[in-house]
Amino acid sequence: MKNYLAIVLLLLCTNAFSATSKWVDENGSVHYSDLPPLSNVEATILRPDNYDSTGDVKLSEGSAANKPKTIYERVAELKKQQEEQEAADKAQQVQAGIDAKQVSCNGAKGNLRMS
Repeated sequence: MKNYLAIVLLLLCTNAFSATSKWVDENGSVHYSDLPPLSNVEATILRPDNYDSTGDVKLSEGSAANKPKTIYERVAELKKQQEEQEAADKAQQVQAGIDAKQVSCNGAKGNLRMS
């Protein structure tokens, strides 16, 4: 029974780590911490998948692009998509009005020729 308890506790502890942040301050010093910096310094989040077999940090070039978006960024993106869709719909309506006027104009010209 004690062996099972030890195994369960060992498995639970493996997920109890937090991400490590790395940043460079204004003096050029490199800092590592489990908390992000308080200042407006760009920090890189280091996760276990960012380490190679020797324990050295390997950072992908697109790590900033793979960062999950905040709710505010997603709302802004959705709002932009909606505005673009509304602009496209309005342009389509304007074009439909122009086409209808052109058809009406051609009909009127045809009537003038007949009379």
